[in-house]
Amino acid sequence: MCKPLLALVALLLIPSELEAKDEAKPSLQFTVLEDDYQWNNDIEKARTTLAREIPPGTSFWSALDVLEEAGAHCTGDRQDPEIARCVYSDWMMVHDYYRANFYWTAVVHLDDGKVGSLTLDRTVEEK
Repeated sequence: MCKPLLALVALLLIPSELEAKDEAKPSLQFTVLEDDYQWNNDIEKARTTLAREIPPGTSFWSALDVLEEAGAHCTGDRQDPEIARCVYSDWMMVHDYYRANFYWTAVVHLDDGKVGSLTLDRTVEEK
């Protein structure tokens, strides 16, 4: 009698554990931004998504963590210590046979320990 009860409890707990894993998954992913951009060619939509995830006033370090969890590599700027550049890069095929590298670059501007402003650009470099 105890084993069926334990099995029932285990089954009831599975959905809540799966929901907790989904909540821990970062909602911003550069692969998703790129897929959306490939579909609709709308950089403003990508910028809106980024601004929603990292609004002005967000902790500077938290913003960098979000960007790195999304797939970018972040570095500081030697010329301006109040700027960090976060770059995500990958490649794609263009014109059915040329390889091209694409880059998403988010620039985070520090303002009193928090995000003052954030820009996002996408560039493509054909080989």
